Amino acid sequence: MRNNSLIRKVPSEIWLRVFHAFIKEAQLFLNRDTCPFPPFTLSAVCQDWREIALANSAVWDRILVVLPDVHEEVEEEESNLTRRFRRYMDQVELWIERAGERLLSITLTSKDPVFSFGFGCRAAKLVPQLVVKYASRIKELDLTMSTDWYDILTGVEFANLQTLRLNIINVTQQDNECELWPDLRDPISDSPLDFTRCPKLSVTQFDGGFDHINILLPWNQITDISLRYLIPSDCAQVFDRLPNLKRCAMELALCLSSDDSADLDGSEEVVRRGSPFIEDLELDEMLPGTSEIILKSLPLSLKHLLLGSFLQDNGDLRFLLDTIPAYGDTLQSLTIRNTFQDYQVIYDLLPKLPALTFVEIIIPGGLEDHFAKLLTTPGTVPRLKSLKILDLGPTRMGDDALLDLLRFRMGSGNGCDILEAISLRLPQALGKAPLGRETIKELRSMLERGLCIAVVHGWGYTDRDTNLVLGDSM
Repeated sequence: MRNNSLIRKVPSEIWLRVFHAFIKEAQLFLNRDTCPFPPFTLSAVCQDWREIALANSAVWDRILVVLPDVHEEVEEEESNLTRRFRRYMDQVELWIERAGERLLSITLTSKDPVFSFGFGCRAAKLVPQLVVKYASRIKELDLTMSTDWYDILTGVEFANLQTLRLNIINVTQQDNECELWPDLRDPISDSPLDFTRCPKLSVTQFDGGFDHINILLPWNQITDISLRYLIPSDCAQVFDRLPNLKRCAMELALCLSSDDSADLDGSEEVVRRGSPFIEDLELDEMLPGTSEIILKSLPLSLKHLLLGSFLQDNGDLRFLLDTIPAYGDTLQSLTIRNTFQDYQVIYDLLPKLPALTFVEIIIPGGLEDHFAKLLTTPGTVPRLKSLKILDLGPTRMGDDALLDLLRFRMGSGNGCDILEAISLRLPQALGKAPLGRETIKELRSMLERGLCIAVVHGWGYTDRDTNLVLGDSM
């Protein structure tokens, strides 16, 4: 680019946009083999790009690295593997230095943390030592680690840390290699991991319950938490210790074999709590009884609820009809992902949730005309603005039913808000015709009236006569 070509006239601001897009894309795929250090790749293209990259610290403030393997040395002399790892860490530190004084978002993980990364070796401990060195500038930390690093990280002050995500491999190994016995679930470390000196910390994500991973947090500050590999009693700890929690996502350990839901709060009686006032709740890979007690015990403040699949299928999940409707006055968004085998519970549930504005349904059962009839019933989800359905079974809902639904939801004087977006992915039932041309013609007219539409029969977008994809993506 040292010639007089037009590309030299591109303003630096435009190149910065290109750089940020490239870095985001490269880090999205975490490909350490083809592009382990995206900003360095950009700065090596040509002198102009290097000058732009080095002059703008914003290019360097998001560090996302997949670390190479490293193991404990058997001999006194360092192996090539260890020397390579040290050079790698030197490069990471140079990356941080080029970010200047900007606050940092740091993600440090490894390709195979369970089997190929020796967290306890001296070289590997360069990772937590680097985190400690720049602790005052880190605003977001995503770290794959083991208990071998607890003594290095505990008690460190992170003055600007807002988001903390820890993947502690000791939990992953313990909870997925054998059947989990809750009574034997001891702390994975004798000494706690103390993250209480984080005055801005509010968003957290961990594997394992608080006592299991033996972690200390500024409990009153946490408003957003995601947890995996839990047992039912861990759920109660979350609600007990985080009085200001607003968003909570939970998954139980996959190897749980029984629904010990009575142990959720240590008693058989379920009492609705006075706090926390959770607004956004996600329950996935849960046991039915555990989900039931959680929904019966939380304050009536939910605005967004996601229900995923259950670890056990007890054949009857109609207890949800007795728990979810209690939030009918506040619940605005409902997502059902593989929770039920058919639509019957959906048919019974939706009329009891008048405040819903968004509904997403992903279940195996085939969609039928009855669903459209339900949504054309006055008073059923009158505030609905967005509907998204991924039907995993053969769809039996006809064109007439679909059009009746949309005409009703886009009409006036029927007591409901106007539908703004609908996305349907409908596997075609044997012998059922796809969308007719007249149907598509009317759907296009609805697009002109402001409706965002995506209707797909089957799993592809190839046949433009049977698939309709219109408007912005939802």
